[in-house]
Amino acid sequence: MPGYSQATIAVADDDEAVRESLAALIEAHGFRVRAFASGRDLLKGHAEDPAHCIVLDHHMPEITGLEVLRALRDSGDSTPAILLTGVPDSALHAKARMLGAHTVLYKPLTHAELMVAVHGALATGKR
Repeated sequence: MPGYSQATIAVADDDEAVRESLAALIEAHGFRVRAFASGRDLLKGHAEDPAHCIVLDHHMPEITGLEVLRALRDSGDSTPAILLTGVPDSALHAKARMLGAHTVLYKPLTHAELMVAVHGALATGKR
């Protein structure tokens, strides 16, 4: 695992404003960011050039964040993932944990919450 400042974080959110905001925040903390507008785009981009951590929205069209996480795990990929949702749901939280999500964060989230989660996910050292 490279030093944190050299880590690449993949961000997937279908809402352009949210995606750009998340990417800008993470970049401001010295990370490289690759942003994706959909779960399918993330899966394709991650397969070609894996990130060290994934931040993904659950509620996206075509393929949900949980489905992205399941596809990654089914392919043997253990990259730490942070799932974002605007709808608190204990069943979603449980499913995400079963699929190895580092954590589930609820929108709206603070900058500190996101960055604590990113650092924590990177510290797990999985990929």
